[in-house]
Amino acid sequence: MALNRTLQHLTQADDNAAATEVKMASQTERMERLASDLEKINSNLDETDRTMSGMQRSYFGNALNKGFASLGSGIFKDAAQKSTSESEPVGAALMEGWLYKRGPTYSHKWQQRWCVLYPDVLVYYTSQKGDEQKGQVPIGANSQATAFGSSRASGDAIRHRGERPAGFVVDPDATGGPDRRLFYFDAEASERCKMWTRAIERAAAALRPGEPCEVRRPEEPLQQINSVLDTLHGRALNINTEIARQGASLQRASDGVDSAQGRMNTQIGRAQGL
Repeated sequence: MALNRTLQHLTQADDNAAATEVKMASQTERMERLASDLEKINSNLDETDRTMSGMQRSYFGNALNKGFASLGSGIFKDAAQKSTSESEPVGAALMEGWLYKRGPTYSHKWQQRWCVLYPDVLVYYTSQKGDEQKGQVPIGANSQATAFGSSRASGDAIRHRGERPAGFVVDPDATGGPDRRLFYFDAEASERCKMWTRAIERAAAALRPGEPCEVRRPEEPLQQINSVLDTLHGRALNINTEIARQGASLQRASDGVDSAQGRMNTQIGRAQGL
């Protein structure tokens, strides 16, 4: 009885750790995008500085004096709005992030899509704002998500293993016929591939009547405890990696804000002096 209670507590801890792992991966994605946006802003400010240096005082002085301050505030306003929209919760989403998606046939090119996993559907958009939906992948009790490198991967997965080692295929209904459509994605990193396939498999398992989200092989309680402890250790390592990535992204974002603000102040002062 004591071992069973221990196993129950550890299983609950594993479920909580899995949810934390997914949320942190999504947060890391947002923070890295924000840091990249700030780097783009600084790049634009470099271009603005070079443009200003080449301007003739007599032609551009008045225009800059009136308009540059509003231009600068507009850049930061756009960045702030983008950051706010990225930080908004997405309802009951289980996981979200950028993935590359292939079209229905092997000859189709791969395109980056913002993907959001809900309990019964995976929706993909052209942008992170979610204003233009490109399609959906239904998630049901018989859905499967399999890494390209797995021997269980179906369809064209074997043809993509070499070029896209972090890719995976989603089969909405593994019990369907040979003409059913499969969906191909690339997470670009093996850990992210594992997170996505796990999240999709868990969503599918939750839709099976009377079946827990995690399907475990019948083992002795002590063996199960050791297995869950190993899984928890792996999740802890993944979470620690996400913490490090978030810290690096936060530092990049902070440096980007400081740099952009300093450049804006300098450029506004130069413009007002023209």
